[in-house]
Amino acid sequence: MSGFTAKEAAVYDRWKTQPPEGTAPIAYDWQEAPLYPGDLCYITEDGYVLEDETKAYMDAVFRKEEINVWEEK
Repeated sequence: MSGFTAKEAAVYDRWKTQPPEGTAPIAYDWQEAPLYPGDLCYITEDGYVLEDETKAYMDAVFRKEEINVWEEK
């Protein structure tokens, strides 16, 4: 249990997903999306990657291949 009421949780969700009014972006990520103070990012050769978007970045940059280690040659 988080200890938040439903109303407090809704306010937190809005705060977490929207930048504060009047706040200008301080940088841009690898997809040219704005980044704001407090965003958690990885620094890559392609620029910043938001922590929540690492899977999308990996899928876009690297080839995925299934390996069968039990396959006999």
